[in-house]
Parts: sequence; C-alpha cells; structure tokens
Amino acid sequence: MAELRFEGQNIKVEMVGSEEFLEEKGQQLVNKLLELDSKVKPSETKIVEVPVEIGEENNLAQYLRAFSGKSEKIRFLAIAGFLQNKGMKRLETGDIIKAVKQSNQKPFKNTSDCKAKCIQEGTCAKDERRTFYVTNLGFEMLKSNSNF
Repeated sequence: MAELRFEGQNIKVEMVGSEEFLEEKGQQLVNKLLELDSKVKPSETKIVEVPVEIGEENNLAQYLRAFSGKSEKIRFLAIAGFLQNKGMKRLETGDIIKAVKQSNQKPFKNTSDCKAKCIQEGTCAKDERRTFYVTNLGFEMLKSNSNF
C-alpha cells in the first residue's frame, strides 16, 4: 500500500491505495485536485471519507462475499458503497436492483425498505433530486461489518 497526500488552499486529501494505482493515476489525481482547489470556496467544502478498500473489487459478487451472512440492510449498503466507489456519485433504488440482477445475486425482499432504514439510521442520505448516497457513517459501518 502507498499513500498520496494533497493539501491545497481549500482542499486536503489523503488517499491510500496500491502502489501500481497511485503510480498510474496519482499525477492525474493531483492535477484534478489542483484544478478543483482553485474553483472551490472554503464554505463549500465538506469532509467526505471514502475508504479505498471498500469497493476495490471489480466484481460485485466477489465483493459481496465479504458481507455473507449479514442482514439485507448491510447487503444493500454494501452494494450502494460498491457502486458509489465505482463512480456513481448519486444512486437511485433502481441502480441497486439493476446491480443485483446483473451480478446474479439474490433479490431483496423490499429494496425501498432497506433504503429507508439506511437513511433513517444515517448510513445513507437523500438529496434534493430523490437520489441517495452512502455517508461516512455508512462506510464506517461497512468496514466494521465486512469479513475483510
């Protein structure tokens, strides 16, 4: 594992990842962070921590093995975290259903209920566009509930 740290005027980022990934993508990330740092205003910043190891697998079915035997709510949260780390900033319930079908996983009894429970406990949050995302608390819960 290797670390990449960036501290601009308005943005501070610490990342941990494989040496290969950081060698390959590190400079691109720093360039993008420099660009963003010049555009963002201090009042617009907020802390978001997305652990690199969550969702690092390329295959959802393989990734979900780390959560075998867990509740549907944890499984829902794991799928949402996986998709979010693969680049989907905001999710809809249909995205979770689609991912479950595409990876040949057991369907949820009630996907909307799982989402509502996650939002209620703060592991996911809704935004104004009727979409949702996994919160820092959600990623922490995934870390503590996985079999990594």
